[in-house]
Amino acid sequence: MKSILRTVNIDITEKLSDEQHTLIIATAQEYSKAYSMFTKLVCDLKTTDINTLHRAGYALVREKVPLLPSALQQACMGNACANVLAYNSNVLHYNKRIEKRNAKLKKIAECKEGVDYVLKPLREQWKFEGTHKGTSYKMNRHCVSRLEDKGLTSIATIGKRVRVSHQIPRWFDRKYPEKRLYSGGISIVEHGSKIILHLTYALMRNGEDLHPISQK
Repeated sequence: MKSILRTVNIDITEKLSDEQHTLIIATAQEYSKAYSMFTKLVCDLKTTDINTLHRAGYALVREKVPLLPSALQQACMGNACANVLAYNSNVLHYNKRIEKRNAKLKKIAECKEGVDYVLKPLREQWKFEGTHKGTSYKMNRHCVSRLEDKGLTSIATIGKRVRVSHQIPRWFDRKYPEKRLYSGGISIVEHGSKIILHLTYALMRNGEDLHPISQK
């Protein structure tokens, strides 16, 4: 049973110095390089086992993307695994839909002479071709932390931890009074001029997680 998670999105653009802004953008670009390597590794090995991937690819990615901190590399690996798993899970449903579409086009072509049709190819598992545009990155609990009493969020980047002073929206605190920070993310929008921080919380009741799960 999965944890109940809720995410709040906060525009931190005005809270960042020029140096911090630059660090976050550069981190997203390095993260993108590692993501491409991990998705290829996952598909080549046909496994999403974290331990196997760590043994097979950690040193290689570390060598090719040396600026990316270890915690962000682990988060990137987990993100790549999750996306390939989602792709694999959707292959059967997608192929059934495309087979119906292709059959319908063939039938139309048989009934009407001179009608051209293009069949869409079916997908195969472990043939994930998703790309990362370098405009975002996801963080696990080792990459992001929050001091609620001081209103500070610490974010992992390629240079150093970026500490941002901001408040959680009141409506979010009122709606979810009991919660703990579970993970985070960064989105870079409007051609790099705006940076959005995503904080995901696990909901709690009487100090305990609602349906807790472990997070690697």
